[in-house]
Amino acid sequence: MKLNKEELIIASILTAIVVPFPIAIGAIPLCAFLWALTGASASKLFRRLGVPLVWALCLWNLYALIAVPIGFGMLCIGYGIPTTQPYDKGSWLGIVFFKLTSGNMLMSNILTKGTIYLGLLIPFLIVRWT
Repeated sequence: MKLNKEELIIASILTAIVVPFPIAIGAIPLCAFLWALTGASASKLFRRLGVPLVWALCLWNLYALIAVPIGFGMLCIGYGIPTTQPYDKGSWLGIVFFKLTSGNMLMSNILTKGTIYLGLLIPFLIVRWT
């Protein structure tokens, strides 16, 4: 099983932003593994539910449990940008940004992933900083 390096880095950065420092030392490798495991043909629940649950447990706040379904929902949207080779109809968010950027693949990819990551991070950051 080969894990995607890009996915490992993304999950590490997102976890470092959400989880307080001493706890982040253990949470970063765990979340990076769960996040990248999905790309290695494992169940998508490892990323969609596993990572938000780890974040909520690390924040040790009852309100963080409210952020878990929000994070789950954001991660269910998908990164898909419409392509013809290979054919991919794209996710609804990817289609919106693809049309807004007049078919610019790079910009629509950045905007789609950025929207998903912000939608995932913001509820957890609100819990952490309140």
